[in-house]
Amino acid sequence: MISMKYPNILFDLDNTIFDTKENARLALRKMRIAKTFPFNEDQIHWWFQVNDLLWGQFEDGTITRDQLLDRRFNTFFGKYDIHVDSAKFEEEFQYLFASEHELMPNAINMLDTVSKDHHLFVVSNGTKFKQYTQLDGANITNYFDKIFLSEDIGYKKPDIQFFDAVKADLNENDNSKMLVVGDSLSADIDGANRSHIDSVWYDTEHETNNSEIKPTYTIDGLDELLDVI
Repeated sequence: MISMKYPNILFDLDNTIFDTKENARLALRKMRIAKTFPFNEDQIHWWFQVNDLLWGQFEDGTITRDQLLDRRFNTFFGKYDIHVDSAKFEEEFQYLFASEHELMPNAINMLDTVSKDHHLFVVSNGTKFKQYTQLDGANITNYFDKIFLSEDIGYKKPDIQFFDAVKADLNENDNSKMLVVGDSLSADIDGANRSHIDSVWYDTEHETNNSEIKPTYTIDGLDELLDVI
């Protein structure tokens, strides 16, 4: 029997289902340059700072996806006065990154339980190659009825047109029957708010939300989602 409260659950993937930071860390340390450039914790911290900055610019429309990918390694290595071929580095990283598929704690148990009486969907701004490869690698594709990616839709979270496209595809006009679950206030929660859909902010960093973007619910772990739905 499908749950009547929120029959349709829209899940972000990165840092929500996948432990994206751990997957990125593993991928960076498998790159060929890691033989001479160790990717220690300080360097990886800087990589995440660069990555988060560029993803923020991508989400607010300041840069394109191609510009994000082109600038990521150039900006990162620029701090160390190392000049790299960004396209080659990005290609190598994307392959290694997609091959890692560590999950967030309790992800499988949550998916097992929630999928019994809900329709589950993916809503992600991540690249198509990475998301499908990681879903298959983690053997969790079958939990989801459909995968919605910004790369396919032509709009990205938090754009209301992204969620309009999802609702149109699902033939669902009742926002109260949907719930967005994600870790990003700026993409997932703001997008849900703009679209008048209830949301769950997965506060993976255990931060205080001082922004104007307010979720309907906040959880610190995926096991807590069961209490919401």
